[in-house]
Amino acid sequence: MAYSQQENALWLATSQSRKLDKGGVVYRLDPVTLEVTQAIHNDLKPFGATINNTTQTLWFGNTVNSAVTAIDAKTGEVKGRLVLDDRKRTEEVRPLQPRELVADDATNTVYISGIGKESVIWVVDGENIKLKTAIQNTGKMSTGLALDSKGKRLYTTNADGELITIDTADNKILSRKKAGG
Repeated sequence: MAYSQQENALWLATSQSRKLDKGGVVYRLDPVTLEVTQAIHNDLKPFGATINNTTQTLWFGNTVNSAVTAIDAKTGEVKGRLVLDDRKRTEEVRPLQPRELVADDATNTVYISGIGKESVIWVVDGENIKLKTAIQNTGKMSTGLALDSKGKRLYTTNADGELITIDTADNKILSRKKAGG
């Protein structure tokens, strides 16, 4: 889900049925009544969501396709799409899958967790919808993301029980701590 006070809207990503539906739908809801005010059909299944409130760009992770889609929050038009892991899925190869997303409005940067045995965090240029870099070695199944834009810190957690702090100025890992330790 993504919320915009400016647009007075709550967006909900739905992936629909895996067997019956090829794509998914992003619903725009009135945040008070939860009435559907718009449905944006997408050829890829959207899962995680975030919004850049400055540019009014919605970002949706397409987990099954290892991609991310940018949508104009005002018009519902797809602005672009970026494949984050283009490896073909096989018995031996499991492409990383986008899960959580956070947008830094100040820098127009989107951070996306790519989960797998050895997870990454993709750093995407929101203006050009291009991959800036991938922060490697964020541990097994690194899913949680939280951003402190002013402090230039990104936090992630993983299935190894770690809390990882990343400096967003240079996209380097600053520390790894066992949760509760």
